[in-house]
Amino acid sequence: MAHAYTPGLRVTQHAVVHKERRLPLKGEVVVERGQAVRRDQVVARTELPGEVATLNLVNRLGISPQELAGYM
Repeated sequence: MAHAYTPGLRVTQHAVVHKERRLPLKGEVVVERGQAVRRDQVVARTELPGEVATLNLVNRLGISPQELAGYM
């Protein structure tokens, strides 16, 4: 059976990934800096006021992410 992979994608059982996460509002970080976490582990939380709706404006406006600031 043939397999197709995205160019540049590394297939591995174990990998270390470093990601910066930012909360949209002040909140509580529940892990320590540099601490190993699982992919499904909560690292921070915040309460968003009111009803929140996520919009993919780049897609809806048909623009690139770099152009979005000019539309705000």
